[in-house]
Amino acid sequence: MAAYIRLWETKNDVLDEYFARQREAEINRFREFDAAVKIQSSFRGWKVRRRMRFLHNAATTIQSAVRGYFAFKSFQELVKRRVFEMRMNFYNRMATLIQSVWRGYYSRKYVHSYYTLKSYLEGVKETNSIVREKLGQYKKAMEVERDWMEKAALETQLREHASKTHYLLSTETIGGIYSSPHSLKIDEREVWLRKTQPRTPPRRKSQDEVGEAVALPPLTRVQGPFRSPQDVQRQKHKKLEPTLKVATDFYAVEKARVALRDAEWVKRVQEKEFFVTPSRHKGYERLLHGESKYGHLAYGTKHFRDSTGSKRISAKDFRTVVSPIHMFDEFNKTY
Repeated sequence: MAAYIRLWETKNDVLDEYFARQREAEINRFREFDAAVKIQSSFRGWKVRRRMRFLHNAATTIQSAVRGYFAFKSFQELVKRRVFEMRMNFYNRMATLIQSVWRGYYSRKYVHSYYTLKSYLEGVKETNSIVREKLGQYKKAMEVERDWMEKAALETQLREHASKTHYLLSTETIGGIYSSPHSLKIDEREVWLRKTQPRTPPRRKSQDEVGEAVALPPLTRVQGPFRSPQDVQRQKHKKLEPTLKVATDFYAVEKARVALRDAEWVKRVQEKEFFVTPSRHKGYERLLHGESKYGHLAYGTKHFRDSTGSKRISAKDFRTVVSPIHMFDEFNKTY
């Protein structure tokens, strides 16, 4: 009983201590809860970050693998394209080399043959010398004819003037103005007056000789200011109708020859196969533009000189720009 009384006396202290411990436990519980929340949040955050890091690394690995695959494919395509371009460039260079060799061979053999051109120029020189000689003769003949015509015109003029001034002729009793008594030489004008006859005045025709006046035919076409404005405009805007000589090109024959030569060459290239060496059974057929008057040189027997445009006298080909003269028809084969 005594113990109970002592305990009853100390109940307030026990209650205070109990409530104090309850408050302390409550405070510790909140502190422990906050600490547990922090620990859990930290652990969960670390776990999520580790998961995200793992996923990020996995995605990076997958992306690098896929990008490497596509890069390898694009690189293979690039290598193929570059190899194709290099092959095409090589083939083009080889084709250009073959074409240059063939064109040089054909040009040296058929087009720019030095000896054929030399023979042609010699023929042109000879023809020019003949033409120059004939032109000189023609010029001399024209000068002689012009002098004779001038002399005849002057003589006609002097005779006409002498016939008009025949009244100035001197007589036995009266001297003329051209015959001076102090001069021993007879004047040339006095000689012309003696040679010519005086001009007789024209005789007028009588009425019987003239006869009745002949009436003029009536006008079938209105002319001058009496025409209608429509006819004037139609005549003013009438199209020009050139003659055949004016409408024809001066180089029509040369152009036709060039077109015929090109057509023949194209047909030969397409229809017949080209052989390096001629056949033993069939002779070589010359082209129309490959034949010439001065013959044809076989390739390999002569040396050909390189034809450069800078060494030529003129860059244009030889052409006849002067209209032909009728007196040179006999030189048609060599001109």
